[in-house]
Amino acid sequence: MTITNLLQKFNATLRPILPPAELEAINIHLTLHLAEKYSPNPGAPLPAAAETELLKLAADLKHGMPFQYAMGYCWFYKYKFEVTTSVLIPRPETEELVDLAIKKLEAHDGFAKGLSVLDVGTGTGCIAISLALALKNSKVTAIEVSPEAIDIAKKNAENLGAEVDFRQVDFLND
Repeated sequence: MTITNLLQKFNATLRPILPPAELEAINIHLTLHLAEKYSPNPGAPLPAAAETELLKLAADLKHGMPFQYAMGYCWFYKYKFEVTTSVLIPRPETEELVDLAIKKLEAHDGFAKGLSVLDVGTGTGCIAISLALALKNSKVTAIEVSPEAIDIAKKNAENLGAEVDFRQVDFLND
């Protein structure tokens, strides 16, 4: 089975339950995912594992699981972040806030000396990590109440080579 054949099968399964625009967006993402993981040639034969992976994904989506949770990752501000049900899925509008924050912080008088940034309720760590990667001379601290979320955020920081000080803190009560 090729990427093209596999996506046709995937689409036939989900077409009755997903809006066309959502299915198209998923197809773009899956094409890139399959090309990266298995073969960049859409006409090349794929291993059976590719079909198994997409059939499981289709079943998860049919049961209402968000696409990012089913994939186990999402893209945020140029970076790939692991996501699980222990964290919220990063929102596209949050990327806009990160971009705005970076521009504002770079224009800050103290930027050359380094800034201190605090991310409260870090979840995946996407905000703290993106800021740490963009603002190299700044100290970024991220706090989160959930130990599971802290583990995911630390893993994301390690995978992306970001220096962030993660702390488990119940910021509403401590």
